[in-house]
Parts: sequence; structure tokens; C-alpha cells
Amino acid sequence: MTSTTKGILIGWAPHTALMITVVGAAWGLKGSLSGQISRIEAKVEQNAVAIERNAQALAKLQETVADMARENAQAITKAQEALAHLTGQYVEHVRRHDEAFASR
Repeated sequence: MTSTTKGILIGWAPHTALMITVVGAAWGLKGSLSGQISRIEAKVEQNAVAIERNAQALAKLQETVADMARENAQAITKAQEALAHLTGQYVEHVRRHDEAFASR
């Protein structure tokens, strides 16, 4: 190898080392990013499963609330009917009492 060739190789050595470093860092960064992307994808999938589970629970809760509202409406109707019946009995009792009192 001639001194000129050695000089050229030595002159390019820092540039070559820099390129190797950059390529190595890029390769390592690629691996690191790939791992991070995989973890993010796994988290996204977990979140999607959790969202679906929450949506199903919410739908079930809505059905339960609707059922309870119907049951409460029925109970209120029955209570109103019972109150109307008792009010009628009370009015009849007062009427009889007033008649009995008036006939004395």
C-alpha cells in the first residue's frame, strides 16, 4: 500500500467511524422504537378490550335502570290506587259518622 493510499484511508477513518456510529445508533434506535411500538400496540389492544367491556357493562346498567323505572312506576300506581281506596273508605266512614251524629 502506498503512502498516498494510507493517507487517504487515514483521512477517511474518522468519517468512516462516524458513519458506522450513526448507522449503529440508527439500528439500535430502530430496535428500541420497534419495541416501544409493540408495547404501545399491546396497550391499545388492552384499552380496546377494556372499552368494550365497559360498553357492555353500561348497556346492562341502562337495562337495569329502565327495569327499575318500570317497577317504580308500577309500585307508585299501586300505592295511588290503595290511597284512593283508603280515601274512599275514610270519606264513607266520615259520612256514616256524620249521619249517626245527626240522627241523635
